[in-house]
Amino acid sequence: MKIVFFDVDGTIYHVSQGISIQTKKSILKLKENGFHVAVCTSRSMPFIIDEIKEIGFDGYIASSGAYLMSNNNEKSFCIEKDSLNSIISIITQNGLSPILCGNQNIYCNKVELSQLYDDWIDLAIQQIGTHIVALSDFSYDEPINKICVKVPSDSPVKDNFDSLFNKIKEITSIDINEGRDEHNSLVEFEIVIKGCNKGTGIREYIRAFIDEPIEESWGVGDDYADIKMFEVVSNSIAMGNANDIVKSNAHYITKSFREEGITFACNKYILAKEAYQLIMSFTDISTNGILGYERFLIFDKSKWLDLFIQNKSIPPVQIDWQISSNCNLNCRWCVGKTTNSENQYQILKDSMDLDSVRTVANKIITTEINGLKTDTVQFSGFTGEPLLHWDLLREAIRILKNNGIRVGIFTNGSLLTSEKWETILKVESIHVSIDGGKDSWRRIKRPKNNIDYKIILDNIRGLSSLRSKIDSNTEINTGYTITNDNIMELEQTIIDLISAGADSICIKYDITGSEAISDVQQCEEITRECQNKYNSDRFKVLIMHDHKLDKTENRWKCGMGCFYRYFFCTIGSNGYIYPCDYQTLKECPEFGNISEQSFYDIYRTKDINWEDAVVNDSSFANVCPPFAEVINPYLQKLTKVIEQTGNEAVYFAIEMIRNKFK
Repeated sequence: MKIVFFDVDGTIYHVSQGISIQTKKSILKLKENGFHVAVCTSRSMPFIIDEIKEIGFDGYIASSGAYLMSNNNEKSFCIEKDSLNSIISIITQNGLSPILCGNQNIYCNKVELSQLYDDWIDLAIQQIGTHIVALSDFSYDEPINKICVKVPSDSPVKDNFDSLFNKIKEITSIDINEGRDEHNSLVEFEIVIKGCNKGTGIREYIRAFIDEPIEESWGVGDDYADIKMFEVVSNSIAMGNANDIVKSNAHYITKSFREEGITFACNKYILAKEAYQLIMSFTDISTNGILGYERFLIFDKSKWLDLFIQNKSIPPVQIDWQISSNCNLNCRWCVGKTTNSENQYQILKDSMDLDSVRTVANKIITTEINGLKTDTVQFSGFTGEPLLHWDLLREAIRILKNNGIRVGIFTNGSLLTSEKWETILKVESIHVSIDGGKDSWRRIKRPKNNIDYKIILDNIRGLSSLRSKIDSNTEINTGYTITNDNIMELEQTIIDLISAGADSICIKYDITGSEAISDVQQCEEITRECQNKYNSDRFKVLIMHDHKLDKTENRWKCGMGCFYRYFFCTIGSNGYIYPCDYQTLKECPEFGNISEQSFYDIYRTKDINWEDAVVNDSSFANVCPPFAEVINPYLQKLTKVIEQTGNEAVYFAIEMIRNKFK
């Protein structure tokens, strides 16, 4: 069980302001998350007014630990009856007015108190209502768990209370707890049986009423009396309006009562810790690079994730721009071709020219949403090869790079000829889908001319050689989709790529389901052996995902929702915005032409129409992009934590992860 104890005055409540709506919501949010929430106050039980009770606390520790209640079970520690008369006499003889606190009623001289003190007393008397009884009507048979005394500023014994306290302590075994203001002047004191305080009250409350182990305990308060509470809980929070001594005894400090300190404390500390544990249960922080999607979101693209958590609009982190839907190869397992044939759809026309490319590029660099701009533009092709339209690609690269946009290129490598190298070495990365070795490459890629494996390697080698001469930082990455044809050539291909100067190989399995692996175990053994043997600081051997026997069953489906769409955007070869880079066919839903409309307007149309156009359309058989396959389940889990603990709690939990694992 996780349990939270709240002080009342100056913490969740102010006598002239009551309890804020946000405070009530925050305490209820704790209950929704399985926390046991209890009041721990110096107030006696009759003084815990209906506004406090209506929140629905699971229990109460009142009278500074002298009275306990939970689920209609109660326990109290009362001052000896034989001593009460003597204590009352000493107090009144010194010009003070005692307030006797019982389990059901409070006894005092209302008129005298109203005359002696400020408006607070009048408000208190009004709020207690019928539970406040004249001192003259007190029956010594009723148990009293606390005597409270307010000290007026002109009290004749104000500077000599030690003598008064000693006289009272001579009567019976009691403790006297002092209440002081910001100037350290005594403003009140309370008398309880010896050993009673908020700390002992919490221990006894847990012993008497809690029948399961306590995983974690919290205490929130603002007064000296709360220090005893802080000493027995595992996590203590001082209000911003507490004095420095109280703050110095707390683990954390929240905002003041007037600044909604309880809401801040619940979100930043209590629920954030809960959210942190939930998030870390499904988050891998150790993996970096292309496979580390958690680190990508939490660290690399933190500003985007923070706004997503707070349900605010964001521009896409990355735009996938498909300049061409046509290709010079005919890959056997091509995702675009498979999707096209499954749906009997048509590929898009390549209708962009230099003017439209310039228009799109300039809109990308000028669009800003909530202080963020798109970080990266990736040139790729669902059914096409971007290098087919070199003049368009080169112009787009020029504009984007001159304006600080990161650029990546996905290509089959066959058109990666020497006249393009200098321009390509200005971008951040190029990914060559090599997908086969010396013998298997032509069978898999099925080129329409005499292009072969050696030409691809020579292009990579030439690009790498020029990179070292001009001191470029462009990453040269490669991809290798495993088939029955090429698995036995994987190791030699890695050796060839290292020799050619590539930086990595990402090993993948066919996600269309058209290339069934005959010996899965052998395949996985070979890929792992290659990774163990050749992965190094110089050359990375990455495995994108494990083999799955039934790709159809293991696909993420649009009807399950899409979180990938918030972070990634796709421009088709006709200039229209599409759902993702794996849905750019003629019959796929589109949301507007970027050459004619603003990104902002298209994003709004995309959000408004998404459910009807994508989620509720079961007619389209699609495959999710590999990155979407991992990001969607992750963000779905994160969204559930947001729903459970709240936006702010998750925001602070992510902040905790960054601080711990940076």
